[in-house]
Amino acid sequence: MWQTVIIALIVAFSLWQVARKYLPDTMRDLQGRIAKTLDRRGLHRLSHVLQPANAPASGCGDGCGNCTGCSLSALEALKTEAPRKR
Repeated sequence: MWQTVIIALIVAFSLWQVARKYLPDTMRDLQGRIAKTLDRRGLHRLSHVLQPANAPASGCGDGCGNCTGCSLSALEALKTEAPRKR
C-alpha cells in the first residue's frame, strides 16, 4: 500500500517537473490559477508561495542564448588566445 502511494507521488512530481520544463507558459498560467484559487479560499501564505514569478523579457541581450550571438563571441575570444605551452 505505501509503496503504491510513494510511487504515485514520485510519478506526479516527475510529470510536474517535465511539464514545467517543456510547457513553461502553460504551467505558469496553471500555477497562477491555483494561487488565485487558494487566495480566494483564504490560504494567503500558500498562495503567495505558489504565485509564479514574472516571466523574463526575451530578446537579444537577455542572456538566453537562443540567437547564439553570445556563444559565438565567446568562441571567437577563445580562438584569439595564444596556445598554452605544456
